[in-house]
Amino acid sequence: MKEIEFGSLSEYLSVLEGLRKELRWPEQDELFFRGVKSEELQLEPGVIWRQIAQGTEESMVVEFLQYYENMTTHRPQNGFEHYMLMQHYGLPTRLLDWSLSPLVSLYFALEQNKMDNSGRRVVWVLNPRLLNTKTIGFEGIVCPAGYYGASFIDNYLPSHLRPNDDEVCPGVIALSLPLLNQRVTAQKGVFTLHGFNSKPVNEYFAQDDNGCIKIVLRDEKLRKNILNELYQIGIKEDDIYQDLNALSKRIIREYSAL
Repeated sequence: MKEIEFGSLSEYLSVLEGLRKELRWPEQDELFFRGVKSEELQLEPGVIWRQIAQGTEESMVVEFLQYYENMTTHRPQNGFEHYMLMQHYGLPTRLLDWSLSPLVSLYFALEQNKMDNSGRRVVWVLNPRLLNTKTIGFEGIVCPAGYYGASFIDNYLPSHLRPNDDEVCPGVIALSLPLLNQRVTAQKGVFTLHGFNSKPVNEYFAQDDNGCIKIVLRDEKLRKNILNELYQIGIKEDDIYQDLNALSKRIIREYSAL
């Protein structure tokens, strides 16, 4: 697996530009990005890394479906929209968040302070077309809105969110789901959806197979400088999170610097 270091915003953008040319990824290929504060965090969703059993996930889904309508006016139209709503409000799912924006993902990699030396900050770059080619033989990004009812996609969902009771599919697929709220839209959110027997996303690619790339912050001391560069070009707390808590956090940060 290819690993590249960066130490500034300009170097980060230069790395991304060079990747497409070096790996001969077509310009029309959309890439998925995921920023994390530590390279020790695996590319696995909450249900998988928490080792939640399939039966337990099904019970959690049922309880969410039982109560959620009293707490929101949003009415999902299908199982995928229900599952994304659960993910959005913090229920562990088999969805893993990615973004189409390399700048949003860089922000996520840098935003949190670290209290220990738990590994370098990373932005993962995934070619979703190559992942889906490996796992389901489909050369593109799956959009369930165009395929809803097709068992090979539905069968990744918990049984209470789909029209059949087949076994959950193994492996992982790259998805583009409807942008149901301001936050997902602002973050240009996309997802990978994992079966119970899936591996971390990067492990689907061999050492010399460059479908998943690791871009690493060279030195933790550079974090604040790069974060300030992101603020200066409009990648700020409330732009990312689209809520009043983030707005307040941004105002406090800016005024405390005066």
